[in-house]
Amino acid sequence: MLVADVMTHEVIAATEDDTVEHVQQLMTRGRFRHVPIIRPGLSQPPLSWPVRLQGIVVGVVSDRDIAVTLARSGDAGRQRPMREIMSAPPLTVLPDMPVEQAAALMADHQIGCLPVVAAVEPDSPRDGKLVGIVTESDLFRALIRLLGVQEPSTRVRLLLPEGHVDLLAQALQIIADRGVRLVGLVAEPVDSAGHWPITMRLRTIYPTPIIQQIQALGIQVESPTMPSATTETEAKEQ
Repeated sequence: MLVADVMTHEVIAATEDDTVEHVQQLMTRGRFRHVPIIRPGLSQPPLSWPVRLQGIVVGVVSDRDIAVTLARSGDAGRQRPMREIMSAPPLTVLPDMPVEQAAALMADHQIGCLPVVAAVEPDSPRDGKLVGIVTESDLFRALIRLLGVQEPSTRVRLLLPEGHVDLLAQALQIIADRGVRLVGLVAEPVDSAGHWPITMRLRTIYPTPIIQQIQALGIQVESPTMPSATTETEAKEQ
C-alpha cells in the first residue's frame, strides 16, 4: 500500500501571507487539524469554498501552532501571517512512498501529517507541487484496511517458531484447502520469547476445523482459544 492509496487528494491549503484568523476559520469549517502552506503560482482559479490553491509547499501549520500563537499574543496574534508561525522547511513525501515508511517518518519526527508532493527534480522531492496530504487518521484507516477489520471475519493469531516461513505456508495452504477467504494478514516482529506472531482474519464464523489442523502441525494458536475435548462433550450432553 502506497501513500497515494491513502492520502487526501483534494487538499485545502493557505499561503504565507494568510493570517492566523483566516487559517483558523479554514480549520474550523473543514474540521481538520493541519494546513499545508504553499507559494502559489501566478494563476489561480477563482476563490471559493473549499479553497484549493496550487503551488509549491513551503511549510505546514497545525491547530496547535495556532493555539500557541493566540495564547502568547492574544487578539493581536490573529493577524500574524503564516510565514511567522509555520513549520519550515516541511517534511514531505512522494505519492509512491510505501505507507509504512510514511508512518515511520511521522513517528520519528513526532508530527501529525506529511504533505505529499510531485517531484520537480528527481533528486529534490521537497521542491514539489502539493498533490495531497497524509495524516495520522489516514494511517489509522490504512491499518484497519490491512487488518481486514471492516469485513465480517474471525481473528486468528498464530505464534510460530522464529523464521519458520514453511509452517506459515502450510497454515495458509490449510486455509486455502478449506475454501476460506483470507481478508487480512499481519506478520509482527519476533517477541522476547522467540515467537513469530502472525495475525490473520478469516472470512468464516467457524474456524475450529482450520485451527485444529494448524495445531496438528505443532503451531501454537493464541486466539481464538479452543475448548477442551471435555468441555465440548459436556456441552453436547447439556
